[in-house]
Amino acid sequence: MFRKLLLFIILAVAVTSYAGDSAVKVEYDGKIEIHNLHKDVRYVLNRKHVFTNVPQNLLFNQVTIMNGSAHKKIKVTVPDNTVLHICLDSGLNTKKKYKSELNEYIRYLQRQGWRTAGKITTSDTRMKYLRVFTKMFYKGASEEFLGLGFPGVMIIAKSIELEKAKE
Repeated sequence: MFRKLLLFIILAVAVTSYAGDSAVKVEYDGKIEIHNLHKDVRYVLNRKHVFTNVPQNLLFNQVTIMNGSAHKKIKVTVPDNTVLHICLDSGLNTKKKYKSELNEYIRYLQRQGWRTAGKITTSDTRMKYLRVFTKMFYKGASEEFLGLGFPGVMIIAKSIELEKAKE
């Protein structure tokens, strides 16, 4: 009896661990790369600044990295049952015009169900940290994100695939 119960539990864990394993598809029309997220990974392609402290729950997820100050939109297709995280500029040392725009965008994201999920610190003395937001997608969806601030928007997920932007 105990063996059957143990086997059932192991099978249940194995089945549920594969839920949401489909890749998040990212469409972007500029230079972009995918990296595993951990300490000492560059957070923009055209600078040497790196992540210095990454929350445990985000370690070794994949993250999109692009050139700093790109200010382009990213389109993301999220599969069913997926937790998606995004990283945005901290707003520290940001020009007043851009800071206002960034704060308004954050309010918009929060109205759309995005929740604050901590921060990732960086070696950039001007930026210091990036703000992390998270949302659970029970049903697949497409989202478009604005590339505000110096690093733009970074997509963080268990698995990411890049797609060439459609003209």
